[in-house]
Amino acid sequence: MKNKLIAPLFCIATVFAGIVSPQQQATSYGSKKLIPSSVKTIRIKGWRIPRASYTSRNKTFDVKVGDIPVRSRTLTPTNSVVDYENYFVHSAEEVRISTAKRRIVAMSDYSHKGSVFAYAIRYEPYRADDLSVSALFEVKFIDYDGDGVFETRIQSIEMPQLPDWVKSLK
Repeated sequence: MKNKLIAPLFCIATVFAGIVSPQQQATSYGSKKLIPSSVKTIRIKGWRIPRASYTSRNKTFDVKVGDIPVRSRTLTPTNSVVDYENYFVHSAEEVRISTAKRRIVAMSDYSHKGSVFAYAIRYEPYRADDLSVSALFEVKFIDYDGDGVFETRIQSIEMPQLPDWVKSLK
């Protein structure tokens, strides 16, 4: 019985994740069109970044974004289940906002010369019965102006172009 439920649950979760997240690739669902993945979701006062810690068991990687070397550290979230805001474009005049529980699967920060400019968080839908639902998505929270506020949220696997203030660090 359990195996018969896994495939339908996977399909439902995948469709659900695609409908409610505006950063999914542009596609049609009935007569509704989703916002393309290049659109940034901006919160002027900044997005709440889940609390996390860095311990000696976490890993640090030197990577390049464009041609600039940056450091990425894996982080351990203090609470792996969070409230995640979803935005759904209902019509040309209406955007619907809802909140759903999501589990943090992986979290890392990105820095250059000691200044953190982005966080990458991979989420999956939360299930109280602790079964995994294979509908992962990754979100980047970026500080584009260097003020320490991560006001830009982009759903993307790749790190977008570096903010100008990061490029100008000496």
